[in-house]
Amino acid sequence: MLFLDSHPNYKTYDESNFHMTIIPKDILGPIRGVIAKHSQDEPGLYRHSADLLLINIPGATTTDNVWDYISNEIDRALRRLSQNPSKFYDALMQVSREVFGGRIVDDLNQILEENDVGYTLEYSRFGYDWVLREPQDDVFDSLEETEEMVIDICQQTTEHVKQCRNNLLLQDNLRARKDAVRDALSAMESLMKNISGEADIKNATTFLRQDLLKWGKHSIVKDGLSIWKNLHELYPDIRHGNPDITSLTKEEAVYWIDRITTFVTYIARRSKGGS
Repeated sequence: MLFLDSHPNYKTYDESNFHMTIIPKDILGPIRGVIAKHSQDEPGLYRHSADLLLINIPGATTTDNVWDYISNEIDRALRRLSQNPSKFYDALMQVSREVFGGRIVDDLNQILEENDVGYTLEYSRFGYDWVLREPQDDVFDSLEETEEMVIDICQQTTEHVKQCRNNLLLQDNLRARKDAVRDALSAMESLMKNISGEADIKNATTFLRQDLLKWGKHSIVKDGLSIWKNLHELYPDIRHGNPDITSLTKEEAVYWIDRITTFVTYIARRSKGGS
C-alpha cells in the first residue's frame, strides 16, 4: 500500500516523540549500508536497488556496474527522495519487496526505531504497509465528524469546515495554517449565530447560557467565546487585513482546530436534542 494511502494527512501528525513529517538525515547512510550488506552475495541486487530508487527521481539513471559508483548513486537517490517523505517511504518499500523479498525489513525497522522515526514497515496478508509506531489523533477525523453534524443545521458552517480541511492540507505554509484556524473560527461563529439568531458571538453565548437544560453547563457553553477572545489576542492577524505578523506553529494550529471542532460538534449535538 502506498504511503499516502495509509497516511494521507501525515503532515498533521504530532512529532513530540517521533519524526513523522521529515526524514532525518542520520538514517540515509545506515539504510544504504543495509542494502549493501544484503547484496554482498548477489551484487546484481545492489544495481537493481539503485535502479528502483532512481526511477522515482525524474531524469535520474545509472548505467555503471562498479560497486563504489552504485553506492554514490544510492546515496544520491536517498538524499533526493528524503526531501519528499511519501516518495521516500514508497521507494524504500519497493526495494524491500521487489529486490530483497522482505529480507531487509527487520534491519530497516531497527534503523528507523533507533532514530525515532514514527513508522515501521510491516507485512500482512494484504502486503507491505507503513504502520504508525504510536497512535495519532487525526484532526481530519474531527473535521469530518463536525461536518456530518452541522451539514443539516447550517450550510455556511459546513462550507467553513470544508475550507478549513483544504487549508490544513497546505499547513507547511504559515498563511494556510492561519487560514485553516480562521475557517474553523468562522464555522463556530456562523453556527452560534444561526442557532441563536444573534448578530455577534458574545450575544450568541448569552443566548445559549439562558437555557441550561438544552445547552448544558455554562463552563462548556462559554468556551466558544473564550476561544474566540484568545485567538484574536494571540494572533491578531488571524483575520485578513490585519497587518500584524504572528507565529503559528503546525502543532498550535492543530490544537486550536481540534478544540474548536470539539465545541462546534458539542453545540450541534445539543441543538439536535443530544445530551
